[in-house]
Amino acid sequence: MLTQERLKELFHYDPEIGTFTWLVRPCNSMQAGNVAGTYDKNGYLRILYKGKLYMGHWFAWLYVYGKWPDNEIDHINGNPSDNTILNLRDVTRKQNMENKKVYKNSKTGYPGVTWHSRDKKWNVRIGHYGKRISLGYFDDLNEAISVRIKAENETYTHNFRVKSIQLKHG
Repeated sequence: MLTQERLKELFHYDPEIGTFTWLVRPCNSMQAGNVAGTYDKNGYLRILYKGKLYMGHWFAWLYVYGKWPDNEIDHINGNPSDNTILNLRDVTRKQNMENKKVYKNSKTGYPGVTWHSRDKKWNVRIGHYGKRISLGYFDDLNEAISVRIKAENETYTHNFRVKSIQLKHG
């Protein structure tokens, strides 16, 4: 298994920028000093080492803390390309799911609040320990978002983003 010591022999990690550069020449097509890895379609840094793909945020954790994370690594700001050490935290699966980004096709820009076309109302749901919980249907979008925020603040255990969100519709 890859250790912190070996990782530091192979790479330089800049914790303020979140990038890795090779300290050794990994193959004929690359030089020491080259930026390591490529970003996948979801924005996660992947680094190939000895035929195995490693996630950049896991490398960052091992590089700084000397051990693999106990659970999952969450990108606090929701940006999977931001591997600065202050943006990473070791969290449970539940906590990581609480910090999911809003889907690109969201009409509200807010997670768990969707338009229910049959009833012509805003549907509010929240996930908790793998179950979807309905919080009701609302005529007013701001009311629906407020209900969702209240539920997040009462239910979620690790989501710092929730408390700072302001209503932006209306």
